[in-house]
Amino acid sequence: MMSRLVSDALAQNLDLARASARMAQARAGLGIATAAALPSGDVSGEASRAYQSVEIRLGQVLRSTPDYNCYGNAYETNLDADWEIDVFGGLRRGRQSALADYQVSEAGVAATRLAVAAQTADISITLLVFSHSAAEAVILSK
Repeated sequence: MMSRLVSDALAQNLDLARASARMAQARAGLGIATAAALPSGDVSGEASRAYQSVEIRLGQVLRSTPDYNCYGNAYETNLDADWEIDVFGGLRRGRQSALADYQVSEAGVAATRLAVAAQTADISITLLVFSHSAAEAVILSK
């Protein structure tokens, strides 16, 4: 019965949910700090097709040239690569700080879990003792 009470308290405790959310946020920050030290890249491309009307003067002039095609195609590809060299150690210290934040939040979750479980067990034992004492008092008063 007590284990069910403790597991219910752990499942429904808002302080534990808040601590878990802080831990998830710290984990995301650690991922961002780790990724900042890695090379990054970007690839993009574009294709377009244009039509030159033969109804305007330029189109009429171009139409008279051999092998004229009123449709024009254009293609473009871009490749970007970036890697920040950590000369002064700022990225490394940023990752160390993010790792420390994550470890603190992880310890906070463990401490909150322990506190909630201990308080729930303490209250349930207190209520059990109180109800047992009250039952004895009723029996003795008869």
